[in-house]
Amino acid sequence: MKKSITSLLVVVITVTLSAQNYAEAHLKVHQISTNVIIEQKNYELANTLFLELFEKWDYRFRDGLQTALFNRLCNMHGTWGKDSIDIDFYLQKIVLTPLTKNEILETCRCADDKTQTIISQKINFYDSIAQSKLDKELISLIDSMFAEDQRVRTNEVSREESWRVDSLNLVVLKELMNKYGRFLGVRDLGKSARKYEMLIIHLEPEQILDVWHDKILESVYRGDLSPSGMTYAIDYAIFKSFEIIDGRPAVRYSRYGQTNFGNLVVPVRDIEETNKLRKSVGLPPLEYRIKMENLIYDVDIFKNRFQLIEE
Repeated sequence: MKKSITSLLVVVITVTLSAQNYAEAHLKVHQISTNVIIEQKNYELANTLFLELFEKWDYRFRDGLQTALFNRLCNMHGTWGKDSIDIDFYLQKIVLTPLTKNEILETCRCADDKTQTIISQKINFYDSIAQSKLDKELISLIDSMFAEDQRVRTNEVSREESWRVDSLNLVVLKELMNKYGRFLGVRDLGKSARKYEMLIIHLEPEQILDVWHDKILESVYRGDLSPSGMTYAIDYAIFKSFEIIDGRPAVRYSRYGQTNFGNLVVPVRDIEETNKLRKSVGLPPLEYRIKMENLIYDVDIFKNRFQLIEE
């Protein structure tokens, strides 16, 4: 079940040589957001860099596009009258992400009334075009699977019923994997990609860690699924593989530092090595995540609640 750091980096190098690695784009988004916007407050430069980035990459993730659109409208006080080219460019991109119309409009909340009205109309138009290019039957299948997934997790259902639904969903996910030869993603599913990620996260640990681990990472490098969601899936699978030793729960170290127990981060074995892995998939350093999400990283406190399996 355990994957070595070396084997993981070999996968990274292999995929990088054979295809465009979207880890690079995710890292550039982070650099622009933190270094140029937050630290330098150079909003015009940030806008230029975002435009260059999204023209080069078929980037379809919410984090960078929300930041870019917000920066153009709010930090730079953009209006449709004088900034329509940039705003329209971002709108055409952001409707391709797993964001609802209300979430996009919330990003545009500081725009003037005229600009907001036009943006609302543009969202409807571009979204209809985007949806027309997707396989509606495939999306309906994912939506129905997700509805069942949530039903057995939010209502009072038996363990047997939960197991039955998860087993059926796994069968379908395997069939889709055999059909497409890869994980699906934002280009296939549009807004339902978020639901698809949740279905993966809820798979049994053995399926994620032993069978589909490398394909999950490949989906991140290829730009199909989000690095935060998929590394969480891996770390969550590790956490779910806990054992009971001497009457106490015992867990293995987190690999990417993406799981918490409350606001307490599940420790990693070596932060420096973890940050190398995070960078390889496009995630910022673990210290950044801890700071931004107001989390606690304390191995001693964690050991008061769990045993850490040393292996």
